[in-house]
Amino acid sequence: MLFLVLSTLVAVGLAANPLESLGADGTQVSVSGLSAGACFATQYHVAYSAEVMGMGFVAGAPYWCAQGNLMTALGACMSSPSGINVNTLVSHTNGESNIDSPANMQGDRIWLFGGTNDNTVKQGSVQKTEEYYRSYVSSSDIFSKYDMNAGHAFPTENYGNPCSTATQSPWISSCSYHAAYEMLNHIYGGLVRPTSGGNVASQGEFKTFDQTEFTGGSPGFTLPFGKKKRNLMQSWLDMMSAGVDMYWDTVGAMTDFWTGAWGLPDFSLPGTDTGGSTGGSTGGTSSGSGGYSMDSEGYIFIPSGCKNQGSNCKLHVSFHGCKQGKNAVGDTYARHTGFLEVAELNNIIVLFPQAVPDAMKMNPNGCFDWWGYEDSNYANKNGHQMSAVHAMVQHLLQ
Repeated sequence: MLFLVLSTLVAVGLAANPLESLGADGTQVSVSGLSAGACFATQYHVAYSAEVMGMGFVAGAPYWCAQGNLMTALGACMSSPSGINVNTLVSHTNGESNIDSPANMQGDRIWLFGGTNDNTVKQGSVQKTEEYYRSYVSSSDIFSKYDMNAGHAFPTENYGNPCSTATQSPWISSCSYHAAYEMLNHIYGGLVRPTSGGNVASQGEFKTFDQTEFTGGSPGFTLPFGKKKRNLMQSWLDMMSAGVDMYWDTVGAMTDFWTGAWGLPDFSLPGTDTGGSTGGSTGGTSSGSGGYSMDSEGYIFIPSGCKNQGSNCKLHVSFHGCKQGKNAVGDTYARHTGFLEVAELNNIIVLFPQAVPDAMKMNPNGCFDWWGYEDSNYANKNGHQMSAVHAMVQHLLQ
């Protein structure tokens, strides 16, 4: 019993601060993501199209591509894009009652990227996403880039793995291309471009915030000493989940063996390679699940010009890919994709929601829900993660 109590206390972490109300501009909200995060970004854009004016997309699949089926996600959506029927997706979108009218997407700015060496999510999936958006958005509002020898990663000017690396943690690659700037400049227009090697982001404030307020998770009990909090039941669930993770690791190792031996296609989820990492600023840190398969903590960057409530700054929401969350790579994705520098120079608040692994829900790699592991409403306004992120956005607009 003493061991269990001590184990629970070791797992306890300091509670993050509540998310602030910053009075951001509700007409200047945009989203983006990489891989599974890109799939989630397009879900959020389509569901809340009356509130979102732009979407950035790196190496993902179209809205509702998985149709609530993991095998469809792994197959057509990632590996065999010829199997994606865009007409079916458009028809579903037009008939979905729990999303904003698709007519709201007209005039939105769409930015898409797919590398020629991406063997995890085939470039054709990004092209199918462009085809999907052309049903709702004018061609002049869509930018797509398909000519770079990039792998499955977020492209930057000078951080990460070599650009052509097919797939390797932390799924950020040095491609002499500032994707974050190009994306946000296409969405908003007229932005100031950061100087390479500058440290302008240090002028803003980068910090964690408590996601449990929005995810239905419990903030936990309060220990009689200090401010450390932890939900006891969650600690038990974490232990059980760890056992299931061991199972999935074993399955993954067996899959790696067979795919390596016979050259079969790699059906891992986006960003699930476990190759060498360039590391994060803090490394992987677990703050526990806050509910809805989301971390109890998220990240936010507040530019120096946006710290006062009512500053009317733009708001961008960036979704990480699988195995790119706080529990896996710390703040590497948030700090090193280039968003912070662009945000500081152009008064853009950047929200980085965080997902966590939940092997019991068939999400062992901490992906955002784009195939229905969390709930059947995953792609509309009633979805757990969708509504949680929307609540965060609404809070920042206050």
